[in-house]
Amino acid sequence: EIEISSVENATVDENGTGYLHLIQFTERTALEVEGTLSELKSKGMKRLILDLRDNSGGLLSAAIEVADIFLEKDRLIVSVKGRKGLSLRDFRSAKGQLISEPLVVLLNEGSASASEIVAGAFSVLGRARLVGEQSYGKGSVQTIFPLSDGSGLRLTTAMYFLPDGSTIHEQGIEPDVEVLCSDANETKLRMQRYGDPSLSSREFEELFGFSPIPDLQKSKAMELLAIELNATSQ
Repeated sequence: EIEISSVENATVDENGTGYLHLIQFTERTALEVEGTLSELKSKGMKRLILDLRDNSGGLLSAAIEVADIFLEKDRLIVSVKGRKGLSLRDFRSAKGQLISEPLVVLLNEGSASASEIVAGAFSVLGRARLVGEQSYGKGSVQTIFPLSDGSGLRLTTAMYFLPDGSTIHEQGIEPDVEVLCSDANETKLRMQRYGDPSLSSREFEELFGFSPIPDLQKSKAMELLAIELNATSQ
């Protein structure tokens, strides 16, 4: 049995800017995120970049648990509504804010479903600024109805709605600060994010066939956090 961690990469630099790349939402994700953030805070984290690029989603319950870490108690995270707008359930933060540091979230077209719920809630509630590209737009709930022959019928039975009543389905989430990335550079950045950070530029080029390129979306997030830090310190 192979268990894949939800946290792909987590660092904090000399200026106290933390970075956490979350690649999926599973039953263990919230615990993994809490543990990682606790470790980053012990290393001096004062602000955070939450990278949800290429995170295609996962469990709704995990998305709610992760959002709960960053939000004050009793804030609406997402609503599930059925046909004719019938409200099936509202999901609210329950723990109280565990992480209050300034936050920027990175998105791209590969961010979908649970990722969009978390990022959308943060944006609507004013908890974080979003940087990158428009997300995928997956906001529907599918239910499988078993049939007598052993097959099943999958139907869309409900939709997810953000705290302001908007839906992400087939629309996606527009970032607060758009930083576009070409398909070619996106492929290279994916390889860089999952590569060995200890490689020298020469070793990297020999292995991958190209020189490391700057991550402009991440750089913009760091810039926004630095501006916010300077504004609050004046």
